Amino acid sequence: SVISKAPDRKNVQMIPGNVFDTSTIPQCDVILLKHFLDRCMWNDNETVEILQNCHAALISRNGMLVIAEAVLPDYGKVNEETKLQLYMDALYMLVGRERQRTKMEWQEIARKAGLDILEIRATKVPS
Repeated sequence: SVISKAPDRKNVQMIPGNVFDTSTIPQCDVILLKHFLDRCMWNDNETVEILQNCHAALISRNGMLVIAEAVLPDYGKVNEETKLQLYMDALYMLVGRERQRTKMEWQEIARKAGLDILEIRATKVPS
């Protein structure tokens, strides 16, 4: 499994589970979902369900769900800072994957899941 091949990290415990089965998601302080919620893997309703299930596993209101995904600029909001996201999106489409979600689309998914987006941070590297 992927988990069995993961390197050991201090203060991090890797646990296999099924995001659609809340009984397999252990109670925790933080859940990191990196390159996992791509539109090519899950439709919007499935993404909302995943977020709700992960949120339910957080121990306290201070728990955090960290999502590391591509975020396309909203339509008409392209600038130098968002070029990388557009290049990566074009690459995804060239290999037959669906486009990434925009900031407005992520905000709508968060709203449907009953969550608030605290911050969206652009990076200069794709991963």
